[in-house]
Amino acid sequence: MEIPVSITGNGKCLSFEYQISSPRIELVVYELQTGKTEYSNIEGLKYTDQETIGRWNYIEIALNSDVEAVQLVAKKTGVTTNVEYVLVDVIGIDPCFILGNVL
Repeated sequence: MEIPVSITGNGKCLSFEYQISSPRIELVVYELQTGKTEYSNIEGLKYTDQETIGRWNYIEIALNSDVEAVQLVAKKTGVTTNVEYVLVDVIGIDPCFILGNVL
């Protein structure tokens, strides 16, 4: 999923709720900075990173300044014949409140 954004300056975070169904899939977050042609990896979320398995989990990820797009990509990390999935909901770009502090 690609999300066009317009971030100028510091102190902005990408926030969203997510669920990862299995250890055989992960959610990777990339950002594209203004003037660049390639996305850079800023976060990789694994099944074991979830606070509660099988329920919605919330995360805030600090973005660099001058970001023009964000990508959320589900990547297989193992072989399986089961249906594996990542769910994402309530996506936002807001001031950072990581660990209760405004960045």
